[in-house]
Amino acid sequence: DIGPYTISLIINKNAAQTELRDYNQVVDYNSEITISNLSTYPGYDYKGYSIFENGTESSAAIKNEATTFADIKFTLTSNTIVDLYFTGKTVNIAYELNNGTVASANKATYVVDKQAQSFELVQPTKVGYTFSNWSVTLPNGASGVSVSENTVNIAGSTYAEFTLVANWTENPYTITLHVNGGETSKSDYPTGH
Repeated sequence: DIGPYTISLIINKNAAQTELRDYNQVVDYNSEITISNLSTYPGYDYKGYSIFENGTESSAAIKNEATTFADIKFTLTSNTIVDLYFTGKTVNIAYELNNGTVASANKATYVVDKQAQSFELVQPTKVGYTFSNWSVTLPNGASGVSVSENTVNIAGSTYAEFTLVANWTENPYTITLHVNGGETSKSDYPTGH
């Protein structure tokens, strides 16, 4: 059997495979193959590639480690899978507690991943105030991060630094006035008054 054969290009992001459908090609036996002009993926670092003949992946190990793209060249003698490997970048998370404190530190980073991810926040405290909620601030045009109560939800492949802001409500206090021989009155005043 001398062909034609199929080349499949597989993208591996943090070990999760996604076939890049626009690269599948059918070519003749003994063809010299060059794969070039490969795309980069925001939020991911390139780690290298592996070539598997007979159309079957035989190992999860990266056979050709690299940190930058270069042309991939080989002679095609069977159905072939080319795996490209990427790992997610580590992204910073900032916090604005507005003079509040947390008993233990909240997560400071996340790793970009093809899959959605979430994590729980430690609720802060502040003397004279009741914690209301968290809000999220993203750079212009960024999306993919939301907060529900104390849970942060990050959509798959989100690549954006973001800030989690603690929002507060002032606690009211009661002041009782005793007037000599007069009436007693009560009023609620928020903290700081």
